[in-house]
Amino acid sequence: MFWSVNEALPKKERLRFHQDWGLAFEAYVNWLIAESSDESLNHIYPNPEFSDTGDEVCDALLVCRDSLLFTESKGATFTADAKYGTDPAKLRDEIETKFVQNREAGKGIGQLAARVAEVFDRKRPRAIQGLDTSKINKAFPVLVTRDDIGAALVINGYLASRFRDLFNRKSVSVTVTPPHILSAQDLEMICGYLREASFADLLDERYRNDKGMLSSFWQLDNPIIDRIGERECKPFADATHAYFRSVAKTLFPGAETGG
Repeated sequence: MFWSVNEALPKKERLRFHQDWGLAFEAYVNWLIAESSDESLNHIYPNPEFSDTGDEVCDALLVCRDSLLFTESKGATFTADAKYGTDPAKLRDEIETKFVQNREAGKGIGQLAARVAEVFDRKRPRAIQGLDTSKINKAFPVLVTRDDIGAALVINGYLASRFRDLFNRKSVSVTVTPPHILSAQDLEMICGYLREASFADLLDERYRNDKGMLSSFWQLDNPIIDRIGERECKPFADATHAYFRSVAKTLFPGAETGG
């Protein structure tokens, strides 16, 4: 759908479309986490701002007791040539531009590395409006991708290595994990567990079972999920059912549309 709309637009309008697509995805991710979470386990702060300048810290912060998740949501869609072609340099260049940094500034993990460093700088930490970070002991950089490349094998390992290039762990006052890369579908499934489990604990178990970060989240056993059992993300399921009922009503007016 993305590329169909993109090709139908005049070239001068495509950049705006890409920007709006990204904003819509960011709003969706924040809504999904907020609607799915028990606030005592996972308290979300969407679009938090620094106290000194009012600049946005990241797309959302998630407090999980003494842990803090910094999340960036990227709605970028990768070209088929980069993902399925035979030139690995094209894939690398798209990953770098869309998830690490472009000519203007950091993107994705580049943004996360900079923001974690600023918030927990040993010498001059930056305060966040409405959030006390004094009791935080561990920070989790989290990148959520709309494109399913976020769930591909080795992508997390590659971006973790790039994060290490950009981030000085000795400059911060808390433990910082490698970045966790999740596709939108990964997140939709994880959100089924956020009323019973801490997001930070789920990510910790993932890292414990794959120190190299070479697999995706759902390719590994997770003791917390195994203990809880299978769960459905109800806000996602309800919204999906409502959407398809609306489509059916539009296409077949007067017909009965069940659940």
